[in-house]
Amino acid sequence: ANYSHFPSSNINVREGYLEFDVPVLRNDFVQSFDLNAAGRMTDYSTSGLVQTWKLGATSQITDDIKLRATWSVDIRAPSIQELFAPANVNTGSAIDPKTGKQVSIINNVLGNPTLAPEVARTISGGVILTPTFLPGFNISLDWYNINLTGQINTISQNLILSTCTTNINDPLCSALVFGGANGALSVINRVPVNINSLRTSGMDIAASYATELWEGTLTTSLNATYVDELTIATPGA
Repeated sequence: ANYSHFPSSNINVREGYLEFDVPVLRNDFVQSFDLNAAGRMTDYSTSGLVQTWKLGATSQITDDIKLRATWSVDIRAPSIQELFAPANVNTGSAIDPKTGKQVSIINNVLGNPTLAPEVARTISGGVILTPTFLPGFNISLDWYNINLTGQINTISQNLILSTCTTNINDPLCSALVFGGANGALSVINRVPVNINSLRTSGMDIAASYATELWEGTLTTSLNATYVDELTIATPGA
């Protein structure tokens, strides 16, 4: 088999962003109401131009209660390892999807320089309580819902072979190399691809309490997350 090397193993990034925070109300119905927005454009030498943004609002209702909410589109760029990992070569056997016969193969696990960033769409809303009757105490409760598409995952050999046995023209079958005797399967190149999706929702909880102790201050804190849903979808599972 002929294994080509990537011409370069580096990432160049150029980006710019804008952020706004606009006061809308002051001591009118509520103590304050602010809108905020942010946008960022990032140009990766490996995966091209991506855009992310956020819209949000915060409101101090009373001295005791503050509300906040955000709506955003976020990305995670592929890592150096996911893009450029050299081949981890293993030998073994597999059923040739064209002939149904078992053949000896080389199984390569390597990086994929054509990966795109993962994209998440997030909605969150929460409340911050700072009760005046309990100085030094505050607690925040933030509900979130995240829908992630194009999650990076390395496809299993079994999924590739079962898919290609049914449809040899499926895009996953580009991982197969038929370089053996009489065109038999000889190599499976397993690379990470943008193929999974993830959906999760739940609540982040943070609380702290500060009080005087002797000649100093004692602060205790609690951070927790309640996960209501976590669903990962991958082809074949």
